[in-house]
Amino acid sequence: MKYLSTNFASAFSRSVLALGAVAAVSAIGFSAAQAATATANLSVSASIAGACTVGGAALSFGAYSATAASTANSTISVTCSNGTNATVSLNQGANNNRVPSAGSRALGNGAGAYLGYEIYSDNALATIWNAANTQPIASTGSPVSLTAYGRIPAGQNPATGSYNDNVTITVTF
Repeated sequence: MKYLSTNFASAFSRSVLALGAVAAVSAIGFSAAQAATATANLSVSASIAGACTVGGAALSFGAYSATAASTANSTISVTCSNGTNATVSLNQGANNNRVPSAGSRALGNGAGAYLGYEIYSDNALATIWNAANTQPIASTGSPVSLTAYGRIPAGQNPATGSYNDNVTITVTF
């Protein structure tokens, strides 16, 4: 009986070893099949178009007296995409050249009376801000504030009432 159990144990060991070898060969063959790869490049791109927004606060002179010039300031805010170079210009308004002796722009009362004024890009009131004299900006993506300096010269004597004008701000980029 001892011979039988030894033979059985030996046969059993050989069977287990054989199964193990088959499993190992199968695993190696399976891993080799999965280890094969193929590669390619995925092209990725983006573009950033230049873009700008602009806004302006009212330029309000308040009450005007013919005995003294009246001045006021306004802020123009421009935001452009980072790296966008732009220029900011102002048109002559709706009543341009109505009072040539007092500036190229004019406030109107809607009844034919005008009050001449001008908008400057500097606080010395030396450079008129218009389509020819623009303000350059180089944007970082953050808002850029520009100051518009307004002046109504003394010595005008229009009729009483409220006077208004609309000036277009243009950002060219």
